Amino acid sequence: MKNKRVTLIVLSMAMVFVLIAGVGIGVKIHMNNQLKHEKTEDKKLEEKQIKFLKEHEQELIQYIKYERPKVTSVKFDWNSVDIQPVGGAFNRNSLSVTGRVNTIKGVDDNEFSLMMDVNDNDELPNLETVEFTMTGQTLENYKD
Repeated sequence: MKNKRVTLIVLSMAMVFVLIAGVGIGVKIHMNNQLKHEKTEDKKLEEKQIKFLKEHEQELIQYIKYERPKVTSVKFDWNSVDIQPVGGAFNRNSLSVTGRVNTIKGVDDNEFSLMMDVNDNDELPNLETVEFTMTGQTLENYKD
């Protein structure tokens, strides 16, 4: 009788362990699937935003040349597109893209960055909020 009781306790404990392990594995599989889905959705959104930027590339180039009239060529690095939350009183997302510019002399090759807000409704960049910054050479080389 005692052996049956011990066996029953061991089997019960084993079943509980298997049940807990099964639930844990199921949760992990669900979380992995959810993560894959989110990555796929993020990738689709990024592709949509890059497509939008490419469709408006000439407007962005005109804006850069307006800000820095001596710029003769602009090259965007579409792989640099990044979205970051911007804190403060109102939470919003900001999109950035970097690239390189050349001046009339053709010897200056400097990196720039464009940042713009992302619209809440369609998650596309808002071109009316573009901010332009440059790094590298003295900015006087790029002004009139």
